[in-house]
Amino acid sequence: MHPTRAELWVYAARYAMDVQADVGAARSYMQRGLRFCGRDRRMYVEYARLEMDYLAKIAKRRKVLGIGEKSDARVEEAQVLGEGDHEADVIALPTITAGEMRSETDGPILDESTLRDISITPAMNGAIPLAIFDAAMKQFPGDLEIAHTFFDMFADFIQVPCCRSILQTVLDRMSEVDEASPCCISCRCRLHVTGVAFDDPAFPAAVRMMVKDLRSALNNIDPPKRGLLSEKVLAWLTSLANDESMGPEVKQVLQAIERQYARELAGSLSVTQIVAG
Repeated sequence: MHPTRAELWVYAARYAMDVQADVGAARSYMQRGLRFCGRDRRMYVEYARLEMDYLAKIAKRRKVLGIGEKSDARVEEAQVLGEGDHEADVIALPTITAGEMRSETDGPILDESTLRDISITPAMNGAIPLAIFDAAMKQFPGDLEIAHTFFDMFADFIQVPCCRSILQTVLDRMSEVDEASPCCISCRCRLHVTGVAFDDPAFPAAVRMMVKDLRSALNNIDPPKRGLLSEKVLAWLTSLANDESMGPEVKQVLQAIERQYARELAGSLSVTQIVAG
């Protein structure tokens, strides 16, 4: 009754995935939703989130079953997914009724060549969420805000083995558009510490690289963009700095950086208000 309401397609897909444990039905809902809501950014981000949830479930079950990383990918998936689910890494186009096709559609679905490529690619390499990201970037060319939203969403699934490669791919695509944009700078700095455990000897070095890039960016970015960069950095830096499992020395450094960017943001907002007044 409401085919252009993106939130209803997302709700149906989440219900199929989380309650009915039917990833095929969930994908079908999202594919159908894209036919009617192809200009709604949420559809793409939530579709990719659903696929990352699925990869996270597979990764967790692989760990429980003790399946090694050097095993054949197809064998692993067969063992994890069980019989009858060997094609779970394939995006199947849903059946669309004649009545639905007469309704207004405003966006693309993943093209057939993409579907064929995915059908021969192991699910665990992140091909499906990246294909969804690519489809979104084609629908919204040059839109770094949606790319940043994808990056933030993917970063929540660092437990998925292919997550860092997915993040790097998203960052590379953003850099091709504008590597000096606040969106790109924020993601590039965040990638230094994403997925690095706090007790890992490499974490302090990762923080130093992050701080170096942040300071360089703050000094070199155009003044009108400083507020936007500060806002985006604060969004993830605050969460990182407040993590209770982090050592006190590193926490102090991150909290100091957080305060610096909070001041920068406050200053930018004050300038904006003066200009507006």
